[in-house]
Amino acid sequence: MGVKENVYSTITLNDVDSTRTELVQAIDERDARYKKELDRQVFNDNLCKEFAGLADPFSKAIIDEKDRISSSKDDLETQLAYVDKQLAAMPEMEKKLEPIKALAAKMEEAGITNIRHTTLTLRDVVVQSEQFGKFLTAKRDMLAGEIENAKLKGITAEQFKEIDNMFQVFDKDHSNSLEHKELAACLYSLGEERSNKEITEIMGKYGNGKSIMYEGFKEFMIHVFGDSDTKEEVLEGFRLINRSENVANLKLMSTVQPRKMLNTSPRLLLLSKAVGTLLLGLRMSSLVKKKSNSNGNKTRTSFKHSLLYTVHP
Repeated sequence: MGVKENVYSTITLNDVDSTRTELVQAIDERDARYKKELDRQVFNDNLCKEFAGLADPFSKAIIDEKDRISSSKDDLETQLAYVDKQLAAMPEMEKKLEPIKALAAKMEEAGITNIRHTTLTLRDVVVQSEQFGKFLTAKRDMLAGEIENAKLKGITAEQFKEIDNMFQVFDKDHSNSLEHKELAACLYSLGEERSNKEITEIMGKYGNGKSIMYEGFKEFMIHVFGDSDTKEEVLEGFRLINRSENVANLKLMSTVQPRKMLNTSPRLLLLSKAVGTLLLGLRMSSLVKKKSNSNGNKTRTSFKHSLLYTVHP
């Protein structure tokens, strides 16, 4: 066409090609930056997912174990064995924290501040693990105490110590056993004067007939000093407090139980299924288990008998 000059624009074809080249280069650079950022976010998200995949089950396992232990209905010995097993497994639990800690370190290095796949942080699971260890230790101590108390069957630690000391004193040959005369003297020292016939019966029931070992002696003394009142004795004692009534009167009950431990309302407490709990409270209160006879010797008394010396008319 012979046109060599465009009066409407100063842009040439070379200018268009140059601009197109620059645009393509800019798009490529933008795509590279986008891909880099996308890869970074995907990497970080995967770190978060991996962290959540370890932290959440770790946390849930602790919660489940704690709930299982807290709600267990097994006997005390079985519970204690299970708690000891969990305590022994604590080092393994600590090992499971290592990969969680390693992931947390990578996340910190990557500048991750928000973990959208879980509400847990490294500090959360570490503290949870430490608290679980403390919970197990406290539970073990509590169960061991309850088991020991159950073995004592109502006698105090001081009484148990007295029983042990007296046995050691009269076991002169350190044979861990007492013969007939030694047992009689030992029981007399503990305020339990028994006839020769009774001593023989005790030796036969708790020993081998000729001597009694420490465990048999302890079992017998726990039976003597411990909680051996029958249901009928406890109920009779309850009626004795309340003057033959089948209801508990606040005024009468306060003669044997601190008022703060009773209902502060003046109305009567009905004798219902809950009376067992109330009676247990009475049984475990300050009611005496022994009284002094005219000779100053201590003799075993029942719940009812002890009330006779505790309840005021």
